[in-house]
This record gives sequence, C-alpha cells and structure tokens, in this order.
Amino acid sequence: MKRRHQLTILISITFMFSLILSAQYAVATSRKELLEQFCLSNQHSSGAFLDSPSGNGDNEATLSEFTTYANLFILSQIDPELNNLNDQGIIRSYLRDRYLQFSDVGVGIISQVYYAYFAGLLVDTNFTTTLIEDATTKLFDLQNETNSGFASISAKMPTLSDTFFAVKLLTSFGKINETSPTDIAAFVLSAWNSEELAFASAPGAEASLIDTYYAVAILNELNLLSQLNSSQIDGITTYIESYYFGDQSAGKHYGGYGIQSGIVQSSLMLTYYAVNTLTILDQPLHDETFTWVLSRQNPVDYGFADVNVDSSDAISSAKLSYYAVKVILTFDSDAFSSSKNAVMNEEIWQLSTNPWAIVGIVAGCVIAVSLIIFGIWKYKNRI
Repeated sequence: MKRRHQLTILISITFMFSLILSAQYAVATSRKELLEQFCLSNQHSSGAFLDSPSGNGDNEATLSEFTTYANLFILSQIDPELNNLNDQGIIRSYLRDRYLQFSDVGVGIISQVYYAYFAGLLVDTNFTTTLIEDATTKLFDLQNETNSGFASISAKMPTLSDTFFAVKLLTSFGKINETSPTDIAAFVLSAWNSEELAFASAPGAEASLIDTYYAVAILNELNLLSQLNSSQIDGITTYIESYYFGDQSAGKHYGGYGIQSGIVQSSLMLTYYAVNTLTILDQPLHDETFTWVLSRQNPVDYGFADVNVDSSDAISSAKLSYYAVKVILTFDSDAFSSSKNAVMNEEIWQLSTNPWAIVGIVAGCVIAVSLIIFGIWKYKNRI
C-alpha cells in the first residue's frame, strides 16, 4: 500500500509540473515571431504597409514606400519565402505604380523610387529592362552638371541623401559607370565640414550624423573610401561617439546613440546611422549598443520603439523596427537564423496579448494541484 501511495504522489507531481510547463509554453513566443505579428498587422488594403497598426492609411507619414520597404525587409529576414504575407500581387502592383511614377513629367523623388525598387525586389516584382532604362534616364536628368550631385525635382540643390539613393540605384542597375564616380566623390568631399570634422547635407551647411553616414556610404559604394584620410576618419569617429550614451546613469538610454543636449533622447534611427558609419570605417562598436537595441522591442505591440520621454506606453514603428533589425544584423548576422540559440529565437513573455488567458492557466494549475493534494489526503485518511 505504501508503494501505491508513492506512485500516486509521483504521478501527481509529474502532472503538476506538466501543467506549469504547459502554461509557460502557452504564453512564451520568440522575439521574431512577435515581430512578424507586428509587421503583418501593418499590411494595408492598398498593397502598402503602415508604420504602425494604429496609423491612418491616408497619412503619408504612416503609409509610404519606406514603411512598405521596412516591413517587407523585416519579414524577409524572419521568413525569406514570405509565406505568411497576404496577396503579394497587390503589393507588387502598388510598388510598381510608385516606381513608374518616378519617371512621370514633373515628378522625381529619388528616395521614392529607391524604396519602391528595393521593396519590389523582395516580392519578386518584374522590373523590365525598359523600366530600368527609364529610371536611369530620369536619374541622370536629376544629376547636377556642375558638381555631379543628385537632387530630387523639388530640391533646390543636390544633397548627400539624394546622391546616396541615386548611387545605390545606379549601382544596382549596373549603370554607375555611365557617369563619373570620381566626380560624385568630389561632390561628397566638398560637403566636409572641417570645423565639426563631419559631413553636412551640402557644402557650407551644418554637419549631421545622418549626412556623415550618407557621405561615407556613397564613397564606400563607389569603392573610393580611400579618399578619406586618417585624420578625417578619426574626426568622424569622434564626432559619432559624441552622440553615444556611454554612462550607465543614462538609464534606459545607455548603449544607444542620440541627442545629448536639451531634451536628452536616445534614438534607434541615429543608432542605425552611427553603427553603420562606424562599421564601414572599420571602427569598434559597443556591445552595450546591441543589448540596448534588443531592449527596445516593445512588449505592447512587439515592434521596436524609442524610449518614451513620458510615462505613456510607446507605440512601435516599422521604420524604427527596420533600423533596429539592421543594427541587430550588423552585430549578429545569424540573429534571425533557425538556430535555437539565435538571439531572435529567444522566447519572451507575451503578457500583453491576453493577460486573462495567462491568469486562467495559472489559476487552473493552482486548482488542479490543490485537488490532487486533497484527493491524496482523503484517500490516505480513508485507508
């Protein structure tokens, strides 16, 4: 009879642990699965993607070629086949239309065609030779004859950002040698700000971290990075590090890059530009940055969001999530692999999905264990 009691207790304990483990698996989901949920919820009936599920589809800030590219890029890292994506045909139609609009008379926003093209490649959009030739012709129409920089049709002068997008497109099209890479590099170098030791959007303007990235990225794309001397590289590195939150007293900002004066604010966007610039220049990165970016995955909606300056819940952004994913891949190219140990396969609590379901599971476990113990006690006393 004693052996029977031991067997009953053993079965009860096994059952109890099974319930607990079941509760854990019911509410634990990997980082990348949660991020995929966020991006899929951004899909809009127009074929484009929103910046966040709560965004207004009529608002260009929340629905654009960039937000569409950002969502598709993230989804392609999680599932290269994009099996969970609804109606890819309408997505291709939207991107093809936006691409075609670039060559229309009176239109010519270089960033628009850039994101439409590269997003289109992710969903196998057919960009014919004629379409490539038309866009190439338009790009060269937007190149300044004097300094070889590029400017969208609404811009007053060439900028590093437009020049970056144009160079990336022409390189992808195989057309970059139809212009002069050295002349483009000369335009980039003319935007060097010798006082701030960084690059400005155009010659004579104030330097910025973002334009410094564009300058370095253009030179790298043209295989002319060697035109930067060691003093300039040291200056750029120092300039970028001035944005770094390296003091643990910075709290939730620690490890990120952002604004250090006035309203102090770390930024996933600025962190992306900083990390990529340092990587191109082969400069060391901070491990704390990787940890900080991972910490910005939002438990409310599972995308990535900046630190909120107030106490309200942050709303994630597809654009910020894109910046975060790119930084994660810079630190760990296998972050989204199928390996169990890949960082984006880490399971995290999905508490905000359905907290009442979790409460029910836990309560069920407690009640079940209590009934088992009561049954054992009653059985023993009966005997």
